Amino acid sequence: MSDISEDSEVSDIESETDSDVDLAQEITESESSEDENVPNQRPWFRIYPPEIDELQQNFAENVGLQDAPPRNSRPISYFFLFMTMDFLRQIVTETNRYAADYIASKDRIQRFSRLHDWFKVGVLTLRDLKAFLAVILNMGIIKKPVITEYWNTKKALTYDPTPAGMLQGSYVVNSLLDSCNFFNKYYHVVTDSFFTSLDLAKELLRKGTFLTGTLRKNRVMPSSIKNPTIDENEAKFLRQGQLLLCAYKEARRRKPVRLLSTACRAELNYNGKPKMIEYYNTKMGGIDLADQLVSAYVDDRKTMKVWKKIVFNLLQRMVTNAYIHYKQNSDAPRLSRLSFLQSIIEDLAQEHLLSRQQRLPNRELNNARIRLRKIPDGKEKDCSGCSDRNGWNGRNRTRTVCVRCGNGLHKKCKHNHVCVEE
Repeated sequence: MSDISEDSEVSDIESETDSDVDLAQEITESESSEDENVPNQRPWFRIYPPEIDELQQNFAENVGLQDAPPRNSRPISYFFLFMTMDFLRQIVTETNRYAADYIASKDRIQRFSRLHDWFKVGVLTLRDLKAFLAVILNMGIIKKPVITEYWNTKKALTYDPTPAGMLQGSYVVNSLLDSCNFFNKYYHVVTDSFFTSLDLAKELLRKGTFLTGTLRKNRVMPSSIKNPTIDENEAKFLRQGQLLLCAYKEARRRKPVRLLSTACRAELNYNGKPKMIEYYNTKMGGIDLADQLVSAYVDDRKTMKVWKKIVFNLLQRMVTNAYIHYKQNSDAPRLSRLSFLQSIIEDLAQEHLLSRQQRLPNRELNNARIRLRKIPDGKEKDCSGCSDRNGWNGRNRTRTVCVRCGNGLHKKCKHNHVCVEE
């Protein structure tokens, strides 16, 4: 019995050993087969810290902003680092080429085709493209329900929150105080140079509110305050009723600071500094230096074309990168991200707006009150705005006529109509 048991134990051990060997061989073969799939596979080996880095190389590239604009340049200069003028000209060229090829491929243009608008306006220009980019960027700031509302010129629907003749800063201060019901309670409001003006101070005085703030040099003020002749640590005061103006130069090489107040008096501290300046510094603290980035101004409107989403996203990234470089290459006080974006929009749209103002008196003002009436009995006339029997548009008929001259006219063609009385 003992021999049998010993033999069985030996056989069991051998079988277990054989199985272990087979399992190890399978694992090795599987690992080697995986390694064979990787070309020039090198073996892995364990290391123990600390490891000496023998492959370290010294980085020799010049990182950061390259070919920067002059220091303190306008925001549009940083925007054009990414959206270059050559790239914009290429877009204009390719757009006009595509339009010409598309028109040539059409035997006949439908009556209500958008190509009619292309014929009226003419080929795309660099000025038009920059104005279009300004509209796209502005969509991220001003939200409207549908995209067509951005081109709505009706006065009741046009977005212009600032009343005519009032500075934007003055409108903001008035709106905030009115919404908080602070008027006629003799609050003392302290503002920085963006908001402060003589007109605002007078307006707040009429509403029982005091004002103290710094003044920008381009604001309306007496020339002796705008360009004061004062020495180091000298102050000059001017008063008009309750309005007190002050110009003060702290050091010889520093520019004079200008302040306006309807509550302070012309007084100096022991160090020769006006008390109204110390009052201003006490109330304002570090607000003048608090230009922080705001939330992203992106128009998330849905679109059927994926490429539009990509292009507009790239446009926003260009603006963001331009703002980062602007902060690195500009001295304080720097613009906030919103002000930076608005400055780019204004500069992009400037040429287009100037050209519109030059055209406005000749046509749009004369035709601003054009009215239409329907032709009785279902009759039709050629539209004086878009009908051209010998041109690309062909003959376009309408059932409405201009009340003044009696010529046929579509409602959508009013802007292109030159009204001549019969």
